[in-house]
Parts: sequence; structure tokens; C-alpha cells
Amino acid sequence: MDIRIDTKVTAHLSLSFACQKENGRVLTGTFPANITGTMQYGDNLEALAVSLNTVGMMGIKRTHDILSAVSGIPISAGTICSMVKSCAEKFTDTVEQIRTTVISLPLAHFYETGTCVDKKTYWFHNASNEDFTYLTVEEKRGTIGMNSSGVLPDFQGIVVHDCWKFYWSYEAVIHAICCAHLLRELIGVSENHPEQLWADKMKKLLLRMKKVRDKAVDSDKGNLNYYYLNGFYTKYDIIIKESREQNPIKKKQVGKRGR
Repeated sequence: MDIRIDTKVTAHLSLSFACQKENGRVLTGTFPANITGTMQYGDNLEALAVSLNTVGMMGIKRTHDILSAVSGIPISAGTICSMVKSCAEKFTDTVEQIRTTVISLPLAHFYETGTCVDKKTYWFHNASNEDFTYLTVEEKRGTIGMNSSGVLPDFQGIVVHDCWKFYWSYEAVIHAICCAHLLRELIGVSENHPEQLWADKMKKLLLRMKKVRDKAVDSDKGNLNYYYLNGFYTKYDIIIKESREQNPIKKKQVGKRGR
């Protein structure tokens, strides 16, 4: 199986002539409403350029290089940038609808990750559940960036996050720590400090809790029974106690600076 890319060029000509019945007045034909420039690009090419740059996460210059090489079309980087901007403007209402929907969710996941913009570090701020994802790019990572992103300041449900300190500044929400991050931390403790046996025990307990919970959800059960809940609470407290005994918080010495 193979593909073939054909470049189709459609020329629109306008005829002008001096009308004898109009005392020589020059009459000129009109172009179709969608023809607005001496050279422009069709919907298919525009959709491909936008898809490569956004869905494909391909830079403007690389998108220009590939389209020019594959199709032989002299499309400029500036034109591609304008295509992406024009497409984004069409979805302004949709993006706002996603933002307001995420704000109203009873539970949402929040995260931030760095990206390079004009050789500077900016931050993607994510707010999502299994159906909706709201992303913004902000100059700051902490509370300033979170507020600018426009979800957390008005959110009142359960916030699932990675335990980063800035999330705790939002007091009108219920906080939940991401289990994937907890498991990552516990694996790190087990690998770097094998004498800390509690970490592996806690990892196995969390995975067991998730397995039982998923099974209950699949069975349309609203709550776990007393047998499971009591067993999980008891094992959790025992492991936490063991971890604190092995890692007591150091008391600050009077008159000594530092953490």
C-alpha cells in the first residue's frame, strides 16, 4: 500500500473590457467570495498544516519545511502561523465551554509541566478528567500561573494533584494526592533505601485498595463493605506508624538556623 500526494492549482481569471454601451466604461468580472488574494491555500492544505503543528506538535518552521518538500508548495512560515491562529479563533467559544465545564466538575486532575517558548521556559497548566482537558500556557508555574490559567480559583470539587505545595493554598477544595505520584515516590524509597521496608508494604496496599475499588465500581457498588474498609484502615495505620518510627522528624535545635 502506498499514498500519492498531488498538488492541485486552480486559477481564477477576471475579464475586463470597455463597454461600448456604457460609453467605454471598463467593466470587470468579480471573483468568488472565498477568493481574496493573488495566492491562497485550500482547506485541505490548511487542515494538514494546522494538524501537523498542533496535534503533531511540530514547530512552525519544521511544518513549513516538510510541506514545501513533500508538496512543492511555497507556503511560508508566516502563513502557517496565520492558519493556526485563525483556526484557534474559531474555537474560542469551545475552549471557554471546556473551561467552565471543568470548573463545575466534582473531581478533576491538575498538573503542570515545562515547555520551551522562544528559548524561555513556560508552563503548560492542565485541568482534566476522562472527558475534558483544559490546557493553557503560562509564564509562571506556581500560584500566579495557576490563577492565570483560570480554573483553580473557582473550582470547588476534589483536586487531584502531585502534592506540590502551591496546590495546598486553595482552601475551598478537597485535596487528593495522585496515586501514580505516590507509587513513584514509594518505588524511589524502596530502590534507594531498601532498608525502608514500609515503602514496599504501602505500595502493595495502595495497589490492593485500587483493585478492590475498581471491582466495586464495575459492580455498581456505592461503598466498600466494613470488612474491606476496616482492613485497609488498620493496615494503613500500621504502615504509617512503622514509617514514622524509622524516620522520626528531627527536632530543631534552639538557636540553630536552617531547616
